[in-house]
Amino acid sequence: MRSVLDSPDPDAAPVPVPEGDAVGGEGDLGDQGDIGEAAARRMVLLALAAFIAFVLAAGVAVALSRSDDDSADDPSTISPAAALVGTGTGPLAGTDVATYSEGRRRALEEARGRWVAVVSLREYATEAKFKSAFTSVHPDALLVAPAGGEPEVVDGSLTAWAARAKTDAEEERRQLQSMFDTTDDKAFKDQFQSDIDRLGKLLAGLDPGKPVVFGFVATGSVSDLRALASRPDVRLVDIVARRPSGLARLRGLRPEETVRAGDPHTRPV
Repeated sequence: MRSVLDSPDPDAAPVPVPEGDAVGGEGDLGDQGDIGEAAARRMVLLALAAFIAFVLAAGVAVALSRSDDDSADDPSTISPAAALVGTGTGPLAGTDVATYSEGRRRALEEARGRWVAVVSLREYATEAKFKSAFTSVHPDALLVAPAGGEPEVVDGSLTAWAARAKTDAEEERRQLQSMFDTTDDKAFKDQFQSDIDRLGKLLAGLDPGKPVVFGFVATGSVSDLRALASRPDVRLVDIVARRPSGLARLRGLRPEETVRAGDPHTRPV
């Protein structure tokens, strides 16, 4: 395909030039100048049109690329293939729960060897009830969420966790109260008051003896993990790694997360 800038065909026959129109003839210099200017204008217009077309095409390509990137980064549009591969930590906030869960069930069916898994329960349980229900399980950590609080991974005593969480909540409430007292913006005051009320309820319910356990982290063979997945009180067994590490980064599904992971952000009071 030849462009407007292609050289003439070297095999084409030469175009005869009439004698009176020989290059350099006095009588035609003005006409040749006019023709040269017209050709130059045409070339400029063609180049400008080509540049505009290029800019438009580039803009469309960038827009499409950004759209593709946004879709790829949006966890709510997770594909079955991506769900089968998993994230290595559990469902990202905003992930479609049904698609993710189905992919992780398939992953467990196809897995071999020993795995670290995040096990999500269908209902909240006390630590004592959890231990009596899963006598053969020696968890690496527990997944907990107090009413009004965010989910956490606890790899030690729940009593120590509750004490630490209480100290953090009291400090956060103190800071919010200070900001509430020093602002006149109604929207800010309403938000601060809402958070202060939530933290008050959280503090009232921060009891390690209450039903706060919604899952656990366990390491075992795929046969043992499949046996866990078959239990009626287990919602999902999500294999995440070969060895337990970085437990604080792991995430499970709370009972209230039915459509999107991480929604609601805190456990309802």
